[in-house]
Amino acid sequence: MSHHSFAVSTGRDAPSAVRDALRERGAHLPRQMRDDLLLLLTEVVTNAVRHSGATKGDPIRVALSENRDCIRAEVTDPGTGFAKPERLVPDLTRTGGLGLVLVDRLSRAWGTRKTPRGWLVWFELAHDRNEWRGDAKPD
Repeated sequence: MSHHSFAVSTGRDAPSAVRDALRERGAHLPRQMRDDLLLLLTEVVTNAVRHSGATKGDPIRVALSENRDCIRAEVTDPGTGFAKPERLVPDLTRTGGLGLVLVDRLSRAWGTRKTPRGWLVWFELAHDRNEWRGDAKPD
């Protein structure tokens, strides 16, 4: 997977459509890395569906690129966007609201930016995380 991009329609089925597409494109990845990528993409696409203000059927674009160091995922929606919070603190007294906390904790870096097509949320998963290596020994 050096570079792949695809689009899904905004709507209830968008997160599962992204997961289906990633299962094919990410089959070569270590299981734990693929699982984290599936989780984080699901969270970001779900946020695009629920909070972007995009209308049903609008495209949500996903771009994946891989190099030696990491996999970078970018999700662009036509919505109003948001600035990356300086600090994310989970509110465990409420249901939901943990998607960006997961992105913040599991990715090596992430951010947001305005694009000509709307707003883009990106994150990177590093290849060198010990738990993704089958030969890694616990500290």
